[in-house]
Amino acid sequence: MPEININYLAVIAGAVSNMVIGFLWYGTLFGKQWMALSGINPQNIDAARYKGMGKNYALAFVGALVMSYALSHVLVFAKSYMNEQGDFKQRLSPGAAFSDGRYPGTLGLINN
Repeated sequence: MPEININYLAVIAGAVSNMVIGFLWYGTLFGKQWMALSGINPQNIDAARYKGMGKNYALAFVGALVMSYALSHVLVFAKSYMNEQGDFKQRLSPGAAFSDGRYPGTLGLINN
């Protein structure tokens, strides 16, 4: 079985960024509108903190870690599958639709 090189720092950074974006989205940016539309009373937030909100955040962080780890595997496999010589980029470029499939080095980069 081949060895899969995973950047674990990037996995942790992905999970942390997931939590930060969620905090900004449901807090700073749209927090009041979200609470109003969800029927959440601001006075009930203190009671929710004591009911185990920390456990929910910890579970959400573990889920973000798992998701980030799985995405890193997908990206590693996609990179190895699509050939590291740039074949993937050339196949999906707009110029590929109007050419005969030949991509000489620099001409392929210029045209695409």
